[in-house]
Amino acid sequence: MSPVRALQTENKTTGKRTTIVRVEWGDVKAIRQGKGYKVKLAENRLPKNVRKYLDQDRQAYRTAKNMSQQTLLFGKAVPQLPSAQIIEKKLLQAAIDSASNIIEQHPYLNYKEFDIKILPKSWARRRPNGIISLDLRVAALPKTHLKYVIAHELAHTIAQNHGPLFRRIVSAICPNWQELHNDLWVYWYYVRLNRVWQRLA
Repeated sequence: MSPVRALQTENKTTGKRTTIVRVEWGDVKAIRQGKGYKVKLAENRLPKNVRKYLDQDRQAYRTAKNMSQQTLLFGKAVPQLPSAQIIEKKLLQAAIDSASNIIEQHPYLNYKEFDIKILPKSWARRRPNGIISLDLRVAALPKTHLKYVIAHELAHTIAQNHGPLFRRIVSAICPNWQELHNDLWVYWYYVRLNRVWQRLA
């Protein structure tokens, strides 16, 4: 599991939201808060793999910040977003179509249904009853990335953790899944920096 954690806080008086990134490794803690990036403790005390996460996080944040001036729907710039209800309907149909295509080629995978909500800590979550919850903001992702998100959750049909079996299943569906996974880091920040998507959260 990544030692990098991202979360949002909201000032109840002003309503202003701030994205906070925390890195924790033993007694070493680093933090980046708001628009700037400030690491409170010397990075050379962090192991190489954690420094790598920090570098990826910085790059993702910068890329997302550059993207945040345009409003994306399924990865394409649009003049404005439709209502949340229309986005939910479009996302639900796109998710069903994607899952159907995946299951047609991989019939050992299944799910019960999709529901759309705001998930503060993840793009999606598969529940034990087979229902897959999707964060509404998944609708900002290109459909290739939506497919990866759904493949990830469908893989949990038979792989409960993210071990070798899980990776083999996801690789069979999305051979470039690692690239897509890294892109999601950028979109994670994008939907929190773009003012239009912020209002829907």
